[in-house]
Amino acid sequence: MKQMARTYSEDEAARLLKKAAKLQDATASSLSGGVTQDELRRIAQEAGIDPKFLELAETQPETSRNQLFFGFGEEFVYELPYELSADAERHFFDELSTSVKISQSTTVGSTKRMHVSRGLLFGTLEVTSRLGKTNVRLRQSPFVAYFAGLHGPLIIGCILALALGAQGNLVGLMAGLATILVGFALFWFLSQGGRRTAENKWQEIVEILDRTTATDPSLAKSATQSEAGPGLRLRA
Repeated sequence: MKQMARTYSEDEAARLLKKAAKLQDATASSLSGGVTQDELRRIAQEAGIDPKFLELAETQPETSRNQLFFGFGEEFVYELPYELSADAERHFFDELSTSVKISQSTTVGSTKRMHVSRGLLFGTLEVTSRLGKTNVRLRQSPFVAYFAGLHGPLIIGCILALALGAQGNLVGLMAGLATILVGFALFWFLSQGGRRTAENKWQEIVEILDRTTATDPSLAKSATQSEAGPGLRLRA
């Protein structure tokens, strides 16, 4: 008896394609050289995806946000579907320096890494522009919150609790523990303020990027850019 071919819903087909792509990427022995734009459009068509939404996905920036340090820090990621030109990068960093303090800037290959700070914000900003994409990543650290709120009370509280507690001084022991708890409360309060500051500064960074790419002089200098639309820019 001939077995009937299974039919998948659009959601099931999309999940299977995504899973298959991850398995292929994870296979070190894979000989595939990637997927061309025509192949991607054909796969999308077979999966029932309207071409206009695929084109929108190709040109629309991708954003993500993840918690770090058990929720006391955060990571923000913004990926542009094109490379920034050298002029655009310089314009971006020049304007960025008016919004945050930049220190310890280093360049490794196509990645620029630097410390950024402003108020309760202390973090690391990475900008990588290669392979037709620009990845901007901000990692906010609870460094300031720890040293301003927890570090001192933790040391003092531990000394009080150990020294006085060892002598049987219950009041001293409780005072030490209370000092530590106050330190944790300050740390939590300051770290949440740091997260809010990071979120506000991240919005400014994204706006600076948008302004920078909107005025990039390398816009539409090639046929590829013209076909891809006004959102694509190539490195000069």
